[in-house]
Amino acid sequence: MKGSSLARFLGASLAHLQHGFDRLGEWGFHTMREAASRQSKPEKPKTIVSRLKNLLRNTFGIIGDAGDAYYATYEELKRKRNQ
Repeated sequence: MKGSSLARFLGASLAHLQHGFDRLGEWGFHTMREAASRQSKPEKPKTIVSRLKNLLRNTFGIIGDAGDAYYATYEELKRKRNQ
């Protein structure tokens, strides 16, 4: 009986840890997408710095969108599994 309660405690702790990492990842992807959409995009970048900023903004937008899609699909799959 004592080993069983320890196993449940460890399992629940790992589940909370995984959930925390999932929430952190979800927040990070959402923040990247929001940061990419907040700034105005330059028409034609003229300097290396402005080109690099434009590239990073576009990359953040793509990664943020991909992360949002990942977590939305992941949550849907978990819901389907629990039905």
